[in-house]
Parts: sequence; structure tokens; C-alpha cells
Amino acid sequence: MKRYNIEQFAKEVNVTVQTLRNWDHAGKPTPDYVSLSCKRYSPDSIKELRKG
Repeated sequence: MKRYNIEQFAKEVNVTVQTLRNWDHAGKPTPDYVSLSCKRYSPDSIKELRKG
């Protein structure tokens, strides 16, 4: 499964990294995987955001 770092994910969903950080603080989207260094998002996270 492909995973995106925050910069890649922001570009994929056409928002800024700061917007993603704000959403993350609010609890959406939920990272599918969290490593020690960063959170990773999958295509399922993108589908979740596009639903609204």
C-alpha cells in the first residue's frame, strides 16, 4: 500500500501542509500509519477527505 508523507498528501488533496496539520489537530484525517518520525496517509485517507 502506498503511503504519503504530509507534504505529498497535501499536494494530493490540494491543500496546504498547515491545513492538514489543523485537520490533524481536529482529528481528521486519521493517519493510517504512524512511524517514530512522521505520520503516513494512504489512498483511503484521501477518499475520506474527498467525501467531505
